[in-house]
Amino acid sequence: MRSCVACRTALGPTGWRCPGCGWEPAEEGGFLSFLREPAGSRAGYDPSHFERLAGDEAGSFWFRYRNDRIVAAVRRRAGHPERFLEVGCGTGFVLSRLEKEFPAARLTGVEAWPDGLGIAAGRTARAELIVAGATALPYREEFDVAGLFDVLEHVEDDLAPLREVRQALRPGGWLVLTVPQHPFLWSATDVLAGHVRRYRRRDLARKVEEAGFTVAEATSFLSFLLPLLIASRLANRLPGTKRAAETRLPRLLERFLASVCAVEGRLLDGGVGLPLGGSLLVVARRPG
Repeated sequence: MRSCVACRTALGPTGWRCPGCGWEPAEEGGFLSFLREPAGSRAGYDPSHFERLAGDEAGSFWFRYRNDRIVAAVRRRAGHPERFLEVGCGTGFVLSRLEKEFPAARLTGVEAWPDGLGIAAGRTARAELIVAGATALPYREEFDVAGLFDVLEHVEDDLAPLREVRQALRPGGWLVLTVPQHPFLWSATDVLAGHVRRYRRRDLARKVEEAGFTVAEATSFLSFLLPLLIASRLANRLPGTKRAAETRLPRLLERFLASVCAVEGRLLDGGVGLPLGGSLLVVARRPG
């Protein structure tokens, strides 16, 4: 069901003008915008990063491996979903993979910055893309699966998006989310990325449950590479050290790290849970 972000009145199957309060979305950057505040007031991410991010994603083992874990989690829990929502879809790198893996699914991407959606539109052939905030989505009980992929760490009040996504899911629907793990890994890399925090597993699970979900699984990934990640973060803290580019690596090193992740992925697909890692994946269900 679609709903008005101003007054929450239920809307019909076509048109976005609210019959209750008369509000309707405007256009921003070529996309319908459901944000009610001006663009200059938005915080949490620098939109100038989208172009660089798009260049990094396709060539980075990390982004490809994260996509592998997301797709595996969706297949494991939801099979072949009919409706999929990604909140904070950025440049559409995840959506483009989901489009290939689930050709029958209707995909919707939500992003607060049209700069990212402009890139996403070139990567996806059939996803609906809208400008909206994670705490004011124009949907109620609409989707089988919703994803937040490295989004929560940018938000001061991270409980609010979880509660809003719960409302957008149908009863029995699945939430899949990824976040950076372990506060001890905090470094200048997190600051530059606009992170507010890194997560402990128990803290995130408690937050997801507080938002009204039942946690089905929580596992680390990038576990085999954790020693290298720790070394990189420690090196970045040394005075006078230039920050390492963790998403732009020499080709041979990139291939080696991708092969290590492939081995780790086979273990995760076999049901082996990993307690430590650079990233954390949580899958939870809205009770039916």
